[in-house]
Amino acid sequence: MPFELFTELPSWFLLLCIILGVIYALVLYFGNDKNPRVDSPYFLISLGVVRFLSSTLLAILLLNPLLKYMHREVEKPQILIAIDNSESMMMNKDSLELRTAIRENIDKLKSVLTEKFDVQEMKFGANPSLDADLDFSERRSDLSKVIRESQHIMNSSLAKGVVLVSDGIFNSGRHPAYSALKSKIPVYTIATGDTSIRRDIRVQAVRTNSISFLGNEFPIEIDVSANKARGTNASLTIWGNGKRLVQQTISINSDKFTQSYSFQLKAEQVGTSNFRVGVSYIEGELNTLNNTNYASTEVIDGKQRILINCHAPHPDIAALKSVIESSDQYELEVRIGDLKSVNSGEFDLVITHAMPVQGGEVAYIKGLRERKIPHLAILGSKTNISQWNQIPEKMTIQGNRSNFNQVLPTWNKEFDYFELEDASKAFINNYPPLLVPFGQYQVTGEAGICLYQKIGSVVTQMPLVSFEKKDGLKNAVLTGEGIWRWRFYEFEQRGDNEVFNEFFKKVFQYLALKDDKRKFRVSSSRKTYFENDKISLRAEVYNENYELVNANSVQLELRSDDGEFKYAFLPKGDHYEISPGNLPVGNYSYTAKTTISGRVEAVRGTFSVRPLVLEALNLSANFNVMKQIAENSSGSFSTLDEMGALAQNLIENENSQSIVRSRASFKDVIDLRWLFALIFGLLAIEWIARRWAGSY
Repeated sequence: MPFELFTELPSWFLLLCIILGVIYALVLYFGNDKNPRVDSPYFLISLGVVRFLSSTLLAILLLNPLLKYMHREVEKPQILIAIDNSESMMMNKDSLELRTAIRENIDKLKSVLTEKFDVQEMKFGANPSLDADLDFSERRSDLSKVIRESQHIMNSSLAKGVVLVSDGIFNSGRHPAYSALKSKIPVYTIATGDTSIRRDIRVQAVRTNSISFLGNEFPIEIDVSANKARGTNASLTIWGNGKRLVQQTISINSDKFTQSYSFQLKAEQVGTSNFRVGVSYIEGELNTLNNTNYASTEVIDGKQRILINCHAPHPDIAALKSVIESSDQYELEVRIGDLKSVNSGEFDLVITHAMPVQGGEVAYIKGLRERKIPHLAILGSKTNISQWNQIPEKMTIQGNRSNFNQVLPTWNKEFDYFELEDASKAFINNYPPLLVPFGQYQVTGEAGICLYQKIGSVVTQMPLVSFEKKDGLKNAVLTGEGIWRWRFYEFEQRGDNEVFNEFFKKVFQYLALKDDKRKFRVSSSRKTYFENDKISLRAEVYNENYELVNANSVQLELRSDDGEFKYAFLPKGDHYEISPGNLPVGNYSYTAKTTISGRVEAVRGTFSVRPLVLEALNLSANFNVMKQIAENSSGSFSTLDEMGALAQNLIENENSQSIVRSRASFKDVIDLRWLFALIFGLLAIEWIARRWAGSY
């Protein structure tokens, strides 16, 4: 570690200190009659040298010198080895042999690459994890996510490649070939598994309406696929509500058979209806896990009607329409500039966009509030803010002079009107900016802010999405336009609009839902879970003033075909929660009980747990997907046996060079303790020698 001595003064001051030290030593020991009288001239010379060193060092310290150290750091290029930890990797006859081969080959690859690279190992299923303990138990495979996440795990300037070990079977996320196109890091794929096609029949997919209406018929569509089963027959059966609903014989007429079947079922009772769809086994079939699939529909009694009224056409309207029309729960009507008054009970929710622009629209919005119709107002660049401020009992914007800001959304951690997954909240925080009116925002005392405005890197207290509730009427304000960009951004990043749709459906549901006057309420986070999902229930207890309390004892009885289980809810904040953990596959009913004002209150509900058999739907390794990933990311394709050649190619790659960085650090010389010890030692030696020689 080389160093350099320098001061803020010119370097010749150091020479001056040395000259002064020499002069001082010469005058003291060779021009002074009081020097020690000794026979040896070397004694005086030695004392002169000691005095020269100590006085010179002290003089140099007066210059306040600094030491500059140069640190040399070598950073190796990085390689990430990502291993598919899903069940399909081991669903073959030679699973134990393959497990051993994968582990041995990866260890060999790491030992070879470690000489030149900084090697990290990661496993993945539905989500990537830096825990390298492989058990091949993941129920989902998302190859696209691991390609995206690898960009963030490694240092972009040092990342030289991702080695992806997988069978190419994916059942979550978008197609990995598209993610590979956007990858800035080459992906070197290592294909494993058996590509041969086996004799098999399976229920590939079951589709039905997420919501159906009591007394109506609804469709259920079933995709059945079979391989190498030409000339055989199988029985297709649908069970629901504890009975067989449909049974049909299907004839397989080709070695690569795929056929869709559609049936009409009737919604007979309100609540969640669960269906099990199965095909009978065929002779010689090895994989029977994929012969059964599941579906469910929520049966409700009536649709909710939503009206969108806008001052002029806008892309935001199309984005909202896509959300509403994706659910059978709603009926939608769109009006442009139609100020015909809305009667009470005609619509469950009215959405206005960029209103008011002129006085008639102010009266229209006031009419909605007078008739107690829930209202979602979306402000836009055409909105007349001074007229908006004339509408009573809602958020106002002061100081606006027709100026606008580009603001980002930030989720309010204290917001609890409805729940979203933490991952969804984090994704919303990354949405692109909206155009909002500039000014000072004043919200009513009962307002609940869902999203704050973030300007640059500063999170303000001004609302982007806020809710107001008074006298049983619920309204909301989205203060900016441009939500269509949120939808486009999400599709570009994820390949779907699940977060966007979920957020606005929650907004619509909260606004349109009539007030619940019950003092004891219990709900499950979902109606249908998969067997590896965390199950949670939430309970709320209200006193006579409809204030949330958590001093009551709340008990839960959970029933299934396996028996009855009892739990106690735990207080959390102003409500109660319980998580029974991962439950076995089946249909569950529950009864929650508590005592309020001496009276026992009970709430009943149901949910179901489905088996997660995605990994068993198709067991033929897909090498074509692995080749596409490698080609689209400028990587290479290999099999497990060719891993040694891949290691050699990575080592010989001229672009995989270490980066040498130099870093300077500074330290005051006066802070060096050893230097003070040296000066003290020199002075002590000189003093002891002079005393010994009889001089002071």
